[in-house]
Amino acid sequence: MGFVEVANLPRTLDGPGFLNFRYDYEVGKTTQADLEKYPGRFTDPRKLESLGVSQLDWYNYTQKTPVTELPSADDLVRTWLSRLELKAPEIENYLIGRTTNWDDIVFQTGLQQDYTVALSNRTDDMYYYWSVGYTEREGVRTDEKYTSFRTRLNLESKVTN
Repeated sequence: MGFVEVANLPRTLDGPGFLNFRYDYEVGKTTQADLEKYPGRFTDPRKLESLGVSQLDWYNYTQKTPVTELPSADDLVRTWLSRLELKAPEIENYLIGRTTNWDDIVFQTGLQQDYTVALSNRTDDMYYYWSVGYTEREGVRTDEKYTSFRTRLNLESKVTN
């Protein structure tokens, strides 16, 4: 009996880590000229003060018709997350604070069991060996399971002298 766990596998990003990844991705595929023209374009609008950019200017970066009043705080956050190319369900989950720890859903500590029973005997005219085994193994992924039943029989006899 034993246990198996994930080893040397990078952990899945948590919510903030994933947003940092999306930020780096968007900045990386944007030209330097656009980054200078729209400073803080991919920055969380609640953190624009350190860049010296007003939320209204930041919001108007992507408006066809510039607005004069700021939308709600949720709409600002939606705009930011849309610029990071998150999809509607991801944005809504962010706004209500719902996150998913995929490592807990996908991976597990797997239990491995292996049982074997064997009988054997020898007489002057005959020899036998019989074994029965059962194996049950859970993998590191929650959907992995292997089960086997096995048997073996060896017979040896002396027909005549």
